[in-house]
Amino acid sequence: MKGKRCAILFLAFFTALSGCSQGEGKAVAGNMNEAAAVSHDDGEEREKAEQMKEAALSMKEMKSVCLVKGKKQTVLAFQVYHRHRFRMEKIQKDLSEEMKKRFPDEKITVSYDFKIFLETSRLIHKIRSGTISGEKAEKEIGRIVRLNNEKT
Repeated sequence: MKGKRCAILFLAFFTALSGCSQGEGKAVAGNMNEAAAVSHDDGEEREKAEQMKEAALSMKEMKSVCLVKGKKQTVLAFQVYHRHRFRMEKIQKDLSEEMKKRFPDEKITVSYDFKIFLETSRLIHKIRSGTISGEKAEKEIGRIVRLNNEKT
């Protein structure tokens, strides 16, 4: 009888502990919408980056968007809700056309690839923390664009 009580108490304690830790470790892949501008005149460029982000988020399929706007080119990486996974290429095409229509003077690279999303998010965090200079950030944007264009 005492053994059963100990076993039940142990299981209840273990269940309580395992239930408390479910939300941890989702900071990178969670619902994040970020935009950053790499330039010396932050005001206009940052505003344009925010407008691009909001235009992408206006699509009902969008879960999260990461956008980095450089002087020459812009990288926009996105995630969609799970129920829209089978249409990701069409969503990418539609988003790319929408961005070209709204911002015709910008060179925008649009990607649904999760690796591009993570690289863009990391670059945004480096820019915001000040650990990367503007010139290095521009090179990093170029590297991300080349990585996106690479066929595996």
